Amino acid sequence: MTTQTQKHRRTEEDRKEQILAAARAVFDEKGYDKATVSDIVRRAGVAQGTFYLYFESKRDAIIDLARQPMEQILTRMDSAMGSATSFEELLRAALRIAFEFERPNMDLCRMMTQASTTRDEMFDGSPTMDRMWEQMVGMFAGAIAGGDMNGSDAEMAAVMFHMTLHGALAEASAKNDQAYSRKVEAAVTEMLVNAFVKRK
Repeated sequence: MTTQTQKHRRTEEDRKEQILAAARAVFDEKGYDKATVSDIVRRAGVAQGTFYLYFESKRDAIIDLARQPMEQILTRMDSAMGSATSFEELLRAALRIAFEFERPNMDLCRMMTQASTTRDEMFDGSPTMDRMWEQMVGMFAGAIAGGDMNGSDAEMAAVMFHMTLHGALAEASAKNDQAYSRKVEAAVTEMLVNAFVKRK
């Protein structure tokens, strides 16, 4: 790869990040429904056509924003999966990691809720999200194989876990209150642990 090509790619990445930063600020100020692409490009200082070089719609921009921290979450989950000594410990770690992402990103969680992003939209076409899904299913498959989980369908367990967690994160971020977020985390953790962990 030539230096000129590298420079062009860096410029493209920088411009995309500039648009995403502007989108995040506009969505936080106006809410998803009232924010427009015109608002975003005005904030970013780029032409409207430039936005559409990277995104088909403002919804696509939110999905891209939501996917950005997932690599870090994956890394933390890999570490938890390698160190947890029981399924319950791993399940609690997964929930803790999710809420430790939510608390400094409440605005992003609210945007995802306002845009009504679906699981299919979040996971479709993203290698990182594919890995996250495989990791989640693997967590439940391992628990089933070890006789540590109620239920026998790892994929459906992952679907139910994701749906419940998604709703809990939406509720936790709605009030923009750290203490309330911790209460939601404690409640959903106990609920999911009791639902999934087989007591011997």
